[in-house]
Amino acid sequence: MNKEILRNILILDSIYRILKWNDRVRIHLLMQDKISESTENIQLLYDWCLKFKWLPPKLKYGQDRLQYYENSPDEWILTEELKHIKLDLPCLTK
Repeated sequence: MNKEILRNILILDSIYRILKWNDRVRIHLLMQDKISESTENIQLLYDWCLKFKWLPPKLKYGQDRLQYYENSPDEWILTEELKHIKLDLPCLTK
């Protein structure tokens, strides 16, 4: 699996909170080449990222310890605002 796409999945999860903790841990292990098998949920999101060529926004944490994304150069908006933008994400298994 491409590590950049796995990283994008983690960013997607940091915005929309769609993965369970064990899938997040598994992605980190995949990125470190400590394991080679993913889960069904990781594969669904991986395929979704490829299909829609989804790229994450630039993210940073402010001094208030909240997460912001770059809307345009020098314009950072609270990540909570992204949650109002609905993505056609795949339905993940439980």
